[in-house]
Amino acid sequence: MDQKNFIYLDGEKIPHFHSLSGFAYKEVYRKSDWDKELTDPGQYPFTRGIHRDMYRGRLWTRRQQSGFGTPEQSNERIKYLLKIGQTGINMDTDIGTKLGLDPDHPLARADVGLQGTSLCTYEDIEALYADIPLDRVSSTLIVQPPCSAVIMSQYLLMAKERGIPWEKLIGTIMNCALTQFVGPTYESVTAFFPIDLTVKIGLDVMEYIVQRVPRWNIVNINAYNVRETGVDAVQEAAFSISLAADYIRRLMGRGLDVDRFAHRMAFFGAAHIDLFEEVAKLRAMRRIWARMLRETFGAKNERSLWFRTAIQTSALPLTAQQPLNNIVRATIQTLAAVLAGTQSIHTTGYDEAYSLPTEESHKLSIRTQQIIAYETKVVNSVDPLGGSYLVESLTDQLE
Repeated sequence: MDQKNFIYLDGEKIPHFHSLSGFAYKEVYRKSDWDKELTDPGQYPFTRGIHRDMYRGRLWTRRQQSGFGTPEQSNERIKYLLKIGQTGINMDTDIGTKLGLDPDHPLARADVGLQGTSLCTYEDIEALYADIPLDRVSSTLIVQPPCSAVIMSQYLLMAKERGIPWEKLIGTIMNCALTQFVGPTYESVTAFFPIDLTVKIGLDVMEYIVQRVPRWNIVNINAYNVRETGVDAVQEAAFSISLAADYIRRLMGRGLDVDRFAHRMAFFGAAHIDLFEEVAKLRAMRRIWARMLRETFGAKNERSLWFRTAIQTSALPLTAQQPLNNIVRATIQTLAAVLAGTQSIHTTGYDEAYSLPTEESHKLSIRTQQIIAYETKVVNSVDPLGGSYLVESLTDQLE
């Protein structure tokens, strides 16, 4: 056999020992690197988790993002996902819907049903949620202002016509103006909607929901789209928390007490492939949020201090080549989200590097979460990495 066809690896070496954000990992972490008192889970500033028992009391929500083609097609996928173990709905709309365009509009035709489902009439949203018990399963609506006002009003009308009191509705609307500045819709959306108008309508939606739909999250601060542009964990946290602070100031400027709405603000973040940094990131964000709400905005209700986040495993590390390797990547990212104490997880499908997720890859994503939850035993203890010299030191650095 021709020896020239072989490459022999003599002692592979890692090229550097830095996190994705540039923090240097030490060879060994010792007590001298971190020697502080650590509060228990469920105690301020909630570094170790917002609940005392975390996943021992209730697992995170398995909330796979879906939405493609017609509302009827997306409805079938929702039912399939709920049947195989999904515990919350996460519905995306196509670009035409986000732009407020009918599917037959010249600017929308090429994008109808891509990257989400097409919703242009009330009948569409009825078809999308046909036979779905709105008062028994939580639903996330991935749509931004100003169109979030339209979709939210349609959802509420649908509940009313089904005889479901709005007090029983559980869910989240993304409603985050930041989204229009990042990702593939940047140029098209900003060409349609000025930022001042977009923010105003987003705040209008928040104020309306606070007063009428008490269990609904008024905004999902979209850190995920920011991270997917290539920024690091520190920038993801900084951009999203600063945006949330601006929303808080504006809502308080409208006369709303911070404890009236802060507990209904949520975040949507990414879990990248650097496991320890991702764990430290969420721990730091919980601490920053709690201190900011108490010290800067004067929140008195403990629930206002809870940093609640949904996590989607990052698509950036996924490759179209050798796509089965993406199963391993997404599993590590999902584990990072669990160890970090998130409230909801979407595990990105291994095929999303080149296509919309198939039923097979969607099922595998749900099974990945279930295996981590029920077989690995990592949920048996709350914040199992708490007290680690490495993790605690990195949490401080990220903060």
